[in-house]
Amino acid sequence: MLPLAAAVLALSALATWAWGFTIDDAYVIARFAENVSAGEGYGMNPGAPADGVTGPLWLIPALVGASMGKTILAQKITGLVLTLLALALVLRAQDGDRARWLLALLLVAQPTLAVWAVAGLATGAATLAITALAWAVAREKKDARLAWLGAVITGLLFFLRPEAVPAGGCAVVLLAGRPRSAREVGPYVVVIAGAVAVVAFRFVMFDSVLPISVQAKPASVLSGAGYLLRGVLVHTGVLGALLAIWSCVRAAPGARRIGLVLAVYLGSVVLAGGCWMPGFRLLVPALPLYAWLAMLGWFAIRHAAVRVVALVVMLALPILNGVAMAPSVANAEDSREIEGRALAARMSGTVALVDVGFLSYASGVRVVDLGGVTDPEVAAFPGGHLSKEIPESFLIRRDPDMIVLHAAAPPTVEGKQLMTLLGYPVERHVAQLPWVREHYEVQAVLPYAPGYWYVVLGKVR
Repeated sequence: MLPLAAAVLALSALATWAWGFTIDDAYVIARFAENVSAGEGYGMNPGAPADGVTGPLWLIPALVGASMGKTILAQKITGLVLTLLALALVLRAQDGDRARWLLALLLVAQPTLAVWAVAGLATGAATLAITALAWAVAREKKDARLAWLGAVITGLLFFLRPEAVPAGGCAVVLLAGRPRSAREVGPYVVVIAGAVAVVAFRFVMFDSVLPISVQAKPASVLSGAGYLLRGVLVHTGVLGALLAIWSCVRAAPGARRIGLVLAVYLGSVVLAGGCWMPGFRLLVPALPLYAWLAMLGWFAIRHAAVRVVALVVMLALPILNGVAMAPSVANAEDSREIEGRALAARMSGTVALVDVGFLSYASGVRVVDLGGVTDPEVAAFPGGHLSKEIPESFLIRRDPDMIVLHAAAPPTVEGKQLMTLLGYPVERHVAQLPWVREHYEVQAVLPYAPGYWYVVLGKVR
């Protein structure tokens, strides 16, 4: 299929261009995997178990990579391969080259699909899972095997991307329907088994049934709604979203079933509160479903001129978004490998910081995670991920050798005292604690990237 080959080549080329972009959290996964591989336990710090990986299933490619000394590479390659499989699945589900070409164009015009394929997280795996669910529910003929497929995918999603589980459950209900025999109950049993397994895993390992991220990053529905609205604007130009909705109203029942799965997934993203990471990461797994429905809606337009305008609008904003992201994506590797490694070389002992990914991975230091994503004690403190109200007594007890803070503008330093810091609320809070001001001094202010500085505080000599 020429459209499929062209789409795979184009997405691969974009992914090659974006290869240097590795999100900081990918290094958290890598550090967990390397600790497990070295027999140091399941945690950020050796010998300190912690539930810092929301999707434990994503540790599998990281563990394979760790065994070969290529942890991050394995994560990136796996993400890209799974994204390409999702692309192939959705294109092969279409009839006719015209539909395939349009669908390929809509997907390749989404740069975030390629960027997040190689960012090192489980986004590619989630994209394939959601796409496979849509492919299954779109089939006109009912097949019991598809219900089992949907159930297995949903069971795995508990260990991969919990916010995608409701969409999987919706697909299972659409595929399995109301059970009339013991055999037909099977898919539902598989889903329940997935839920029980992940609860048991967390209870046995961490004495908790919920991911640490639930406490570390409390969800805000209002923030999630804003996240979704901005993402829909950027990825669809709004008109694309309207065409997707129209296709659910006017097209075959298969389209309505895809639309229902998509709607449930997007609702879960809203309830999860969105995501702080760039490029609307949580919306990326929904892009193949959106493109599928928007393509069907576009073909339902009767007037040629309206079709042209609609296509331009659907393509323009995602491409402009890619252009806007290009400098940060292109410079990510240089910032990390030059400025990041220079800072990591300064770090030793135990370090308290928010950016616990690359800096701790490259330096090997013990971490006090000021955001609480990998530290259950910090996660339980009041406040959001970047606004934890950390007690002074906690820092006194942990007694970090260094504190590394980020700033969005050069900080003000008098002598060796930090006077002003345009950092996250938790960083400003820590910097102002009397014990910190008495026992730590500024050792360095280092530029990292445009609009990003690091302030290194060390013990007063």
